[in-house]
Amino acid sequence: MGDTCTTRQPALFETSVNGSLQRHIEALGLPDRAAYRSWCRREGFRATLNKTWRQRGRERCRAERIVAESERRITLTRHLERLGWTEIEQYAAWCEAHGKKASVYRSEAQLQQERRAAQREYAASALARERESRRRPEALLLRMFDGSLRKESLRTDGERIVYHAIYSLKRNDSTRSALQRLLHRFRCDVNGLTSQPFLPHIGCGETNMLITALVRAAKRHCGWIRDPESWKPTSNNLRRRFRSLASHLFANYAPPDFLEAAWFEEGERESRRHITWYLHLGAGRNLRSVDLPIVLTKRMAHFALKAPANLPVESALRWAQVLGMGGSARMAAAVLRTRLRWALRDEEFWATVIRFFVNNPMLDPARIESIVEFVHSRTESACDADGPNEDDDRDRRGRTQFTMKGRSAAALVALADEWRRKVDDERRPARQWAPSGISGFELVRSNGTVVETWTVRELLSSKELHREGRYMHNCVATYHESCARGECSIWSVRRCGLYEPAGVRVLTVEAEIAGMRIVQVRGRFNRLPGDPQADEYLDSAPPIVRLWADAAALTVDELAY
Repeated sequence: MGDTCTTRQPALFETSVNGSLQRHIEALGLPDRAAYRSWCRREGFRATLNKTWRQRGRERCRAERIVAESERRITLTRHLERLGWTEIEQYAAWCEAHGKKASVYRSEAQLQQERRAAQREYAASALARERESRRRPEALLLRMFDGSLRKESLRTDGERIVYHAIYSLKRNDSTRSALQRLLHRFRCDVNGLTSQPFLPHIGCGETNMLITALVRAAKRHCGWIRDPESWKPTSNNLRRRFRSLASHLFANYAPPDFLEAAWFEEGERESRRHITWYLHLGAGRNLRSVDLPIVLTKRMAHFALKAPANLPVESALRWAQVLGMGGSARMAAAVLRTRLRWALRDEEFWATVIRFFVNNPMLDPARIESIVEFVHSRTESACDADGPNEDDDRDRRGRTQFTMKGRSAAALVALADEWRRKVDDERRPARQWAPSGISGFELVRSNGTVVETWTVRELLSSKELHREGRYMHNCVATYHESCARGECSIWSVRRCGLYEPAGVRVLTVEAEIAGMRIVQVRGRFNRLPGDPQADEYLDSAPPIVRLWADAAALTVDELAY
């Protein structure tokens, strides 16, 4: 038994020693004994495993000190980041400038005090830079280009617009360098660069400001024929100064003043097109050799070069067209108050309209706008622009045949006045009424090759009556009072074919509600069946009317046809 006890005691002692060593290693934050030996050698301790409790206590103190220093260094790194520094040398230099020593042993209160001091210094320095840069506009722009001006420090909308214009270009792009040269030479403050509208006559578009024009000029720096550094401003007026700069950069011959608007137009596509004209004329070439939307004669091109500077580009071409045809400046001004101030699709036709005005010089210029609107309403281009619509029953064939040939001024004015009255009537609030109680009708029939659908539908509003009267060329629109009082009802007879899903109006029918009888039936232009000039479907409509009358218990007046 004595041998057994002697054997167990060393084993228990060894287990206790191993457990104590393992707890010590874990307390140091190390994974195993090999790492513990390596740590001891690195920190200047003996690498043995059997140590006294005093030696292990010193090791734990060293480990705690290492952890504390590491946390302080992390705190200091965060402190530097909050101060806006990345290197410890910057912090050391700042401490030395303030009579302090850079150290990781700083309390939180000391760190906060340093941050407040640094923030005060940064704010004072930033304020001084802002005052200096705003006192000298070129300094502010230089800071935008070199990146020293932060976006958060921009104070006005104008500064943000210029900043965005600069940074929309790549840093190493030659366009950005060209823009910097232009801004440096132009010498204009931010308010002048972003004031809107720079050219009042082309509207308040987002691009109608000086910075946009300078950016567009910078993008074409490869086409500069002279350097901006050789340009000398001769006026304090920004508009004259830009006109002089653009002519210096791109033109051997002074382009017309109205083409100045090309640099400020809102549509990028139109702007590029008109700038091409500017460069074309600046090189001394002929205006008629470019792709103009309005065909100009030599006389018109001569007037275009003298067009007023306050006209948009296409309006200047129209102005030249009127004067080139022999019209007066007063007539040209009246034409520019209409939709003709812009180029339209069918310019060949609109040239005949302008020729009509020129050939009638005694026509009141105040009438020109209403005539243009009337003619536009009758042209094929208006129909095509509106597109097909189920409720659009206008006579497209009649519009395509509309010409100015053989028309007198008095007759055209009368037609325009009549059209205006109809338009005004249509624009009034639509008056509606309840159905009459007479049932509608629909018939589908086929002759083996063609399937057609005939419908009889009641018109229940003044707007529908106006549409019916406009297409059928009758005065059914005047029946809205009688329909609203319940005295009569108006019906539209239509034929729908494979290629006419919206239906073609064939007949207009008036029914007397009290007597339940059909009192009037008329086709287009009040024609009756059997008329040789009637539409092709008119003769087929009376049987449909009789079928509807039988189905709806209506009688047909003998004077209805």
